[in-house]
Amino acid sequence: MDNKVAFFLPTRKGSMRVVNKNTRPFSQFEGGLIENKVRQLVHSEKVDEILLSTNDEECIDIVNNLDINKDKIKIIERPEELCLDTTNLKDLIAYVPTITDARHILWGHVTTPLANGNDYDEAIGKYLKSLKKDMILF
Repeated sequence: MDNKVAFFLPTRKGSMRVVNKNTRPFSQFEGGLIENKVRQLVHSEKVDEILLSTNDEECIDIVNNLDINKDKIKIIERPEELCLDTTNLKDLIAYVPTITDARHILWGHVTTPLANGNDYDEAIGKYLKSLKKDMILF
């Protein structure tokens, strides 16, 4: 069984409720929530690929300028029609498998700043273990 795990991390520019919520300074992170989440994810042992899907040049610049190992980070400039307030979530969901070959996709957001790499590893471990258990039953 292929256990490659991708973490889909969508961000977009133009937040209506909180202006620049992804990139404004947050806690000790000058690069904001995006910096915090990417730093957490690169420390995950079970996330093989981080898919930053965005139309926000500032998010891209922040991630590109981080002093971290970027081997598992894949920056994908998302089509504008999938970055609108009116974008149908079904369309975004259908888009995700077109940008990765991972069989397992974890979808998360920068707006969960307290979930760290260890939390994701624990969840992924439980998920993969349950799949193995289910495979034995069939």
